[in-house]
Order: sequence, then C-alpha cells, then structure tokens
Amino acid sequence: MVSWKLKERMLPGEYGESVIRGLYSIRRTGGLSASRSKNLWQGKRISRYAKGARGTIGNAKEIGSTMKKRIAGFILVLLSCALLLPGCGQTPEDLPSDIPPGTQPAKQPESHLIDGFEIILQTPELPTGCEITALTMALRYYGFDADKATMASAYLPCMPANQYTGEDGRLYGSDLNQYFIGDPFSVSGIVCGTGAIVAAADAYLGGCGSKMRAEDLTGASPEELYQLVEQDIPVLVWVTIGMQQSRGDLEGWYTENGDYVEWGPNDHGAVLIGFTDNTVAIADPLYGQMEYSREAFEEAFASRNHQCVVLR
Repeated sequence: MVSWKLKERMLPGEYGESVIRGLYSIRRTGGLSASRSKNLWQGKRISRYAKGARGTIGNAKEIGSTMKKRIAGFILVLLSCALLLPGCGQTPEDLPSDIPPGTQPAKQPESHLIDGFEIILQTPELPTGCEITALTMALRYYGFDADKATMASAYLPCMPANQYTGEDGRLYGSDLNQYFIGDPFSVSGIVCGTGAIVAAADAYLGGCGSKMRAEDLTGASPEELYQLVEQDIPVLVWVTIGMQQSRGDLEGWYTENGDYVEWGPNDHGAVLIGFTDNTVAIADPLYGQMEYSREAFEEAFASRNHQCVVLR
C-alpha cells in the first residue's frame, strides 16, 4: 500500500494518481519492493517531460519500453527537422539563387528551318538581279503571286551609275543604296542596297492592297536574325557569293548627299531561312537552297554592313 507521505510527493491531478496506481500495481505483483518504490521517488523529481505521459505504468519493463519508444520518436522528430534545413527537403524554388536580379539564364542554341519556302533562281532572266529575286521569293512565301521579271522591270528603281568628278576631286555617282545601278537583266548590272528593295516591296504590296510592308533592319545582329527565322520570318540578307570572305576588288564613289558607297564583284543577295548550332540554310538565287557554316555566313553578313530586310 502506498503511504500518504509518498502520495504527497506525486504530481497533482490525474497524472499523480496514475503514477500512484502504477506503483501500487508494482508492489502487488512483486515487480518492485516498497523500499525500491520509495527510493524511486525520494531520489528523483518527476521531470516536466514526464508530465506528458498518459496511461498506467505497468511494470519496470514497460517503463523501459516506453522510454525507448519516446527516444526513438524524439530521434525521428530531429531527423524530420533536419529536412527543413537549407539544402535538405527544399524545392528548387525555395533555394537561394546566385543569378543576379534582372538576368536570365543563357538560352540553349536551337535549330529551325522554315518549311515550304519556294526556291527561285535569278538566271537566266536576271543574271545580276539577285536582290530582286530574293525579294520575289519572300513575297511568294507570304502568298503573293509575284514574278521576278515583273518585279525587276516594274517595281525595282534602277539608275545608271552617272559617275562624274566633282570640283573637290572626288568621284560622284548614283546612290546604290536607293537604286539598282545598271540593268538587272544584263550581265553588266551592278548591285542595289536595302533602300531599293524596300521601295520595290512597298510599291508592290501597296498595289495589292496589302497592309504588309518591308522593314529595313540593317544593323541587326546574326542572333536577331535567327530569332526572326525561328518565328518563320524569312530574312533578306546582303552577303557574298558562296559566302566568300572577300568581296573582290571594291569600287566606290560619293553620292550627292556626301555618303560613300561601294560595291564588289562578289556581292550577293539571298534569303536566310534556317539555322542550326553550326550552319545556316540559305535560299540562294544562284545555287538554290544551300547550307553554309554559321561562321562563314556571319563574316559575309558583317562584310556587307549587316544589311537585311523583312516583310511584315
């Protein structure tokens, strides 16, 4: 039997009564002697941790088993908390990023080819009319019934070189950016720049009642061109024949506005219609659909001062 003296050392309420009943059960079953029961409580205080205990303590083995379960549960709680530490159990969105604000990861190189792009050769009708043939291909891609010969004769602004030496000793001539110099139907024709092609495109589109117009994007980077192609927008580009590194022996003169213009025998016009990591696909008015290295294309494009035109 448990003495009242011992009972006074118990916790009040249901927890104290539960422990007393447990000790009384131990004495009855012989699990613990009265002296050991007394020493158990005289030598130790009941911790606040024991305050959470529920139920009856059956015997000493049950106490040990209960404590083992609590320790195991405590360890499990610690492991669960560890998963909440940085780098453990967090999603990628939760982790701090080393990418500076306002920047985006570099986009991986891709490839793209515009499907269904009709190839038109400039020969034999237009031996020097590569630029107007390139425009004709772009117009037909957008569904217009354009004809290269008609585009060259009715819409392309042409003018002779009209060279002369000015009082300042400089050689002057027609502006090849705004006109095709010579005759594209002749082998003696020279070249034209973006201004002449924009004028021809807008005159044709306007006559068709279309709201589409040509846009001069001279100065665009190759990466910007690839982005346009990825959107299925073919790009008229000023390059060299076969993407040669040299434009040949250059000839040039000043325009009445004081601008210096020049041309070379290897100058060429074509349409960029595709690209990969290492190559480009070109609708070439001389050779058909061709594949060139990106490096060769970009060098040729740069040698022509990044001249390019799109329709939209």
